Amino acid sequence: MVMMALVMIDTGMTSVLGQGIAVGTGNVFPFVSPFLGVLGTFLTGSNTSSNVMFGPLQVETARALDVSGSVIASAQSIGGSLGSSIAPAKVIVGTAVVGIQGKEVEVLRKAIPYCFLIVSVIGIEVWLISHLL
Repeated sequence: MVMMALVMIDTGMTSVLGQGIAVGTGNVFPFVSPFLGVLGTFLTGSNTSSNVMFGPLQVETARALDVSGSVIASAQSIGGSLGSSIAPAKVIVGTAVVGIQGKEVEVLRKAIPYCFLIVSVIGIEVWLISHLL
């Protein structure tokens, strides 16, 4: 995934995708931004990898929408951090540590609503901040 992100950056795909996302989401993008961070961490199990994978895309989209790239990059990282709570790799390790192997789905079912509630609040805050700056 990280190599794919680096290839996308070097070939200019990130810029094209960012412009497309800007057109598709418009002013709603700042709200969506932390959810991309969650998605990246869910897929990779790592906030760092999520930031490498989606960070440049988020900044390009912010640039296309003329909103603060710093705010959007922060939203990406916050979303990625919160996504760790539902990343399958981390849930598997967590259930093994506390001795409840085989209950990963149950843990995810309980954790996902809390994760998305918090990310939604962050999304609203990011949307407000991006429209006030």
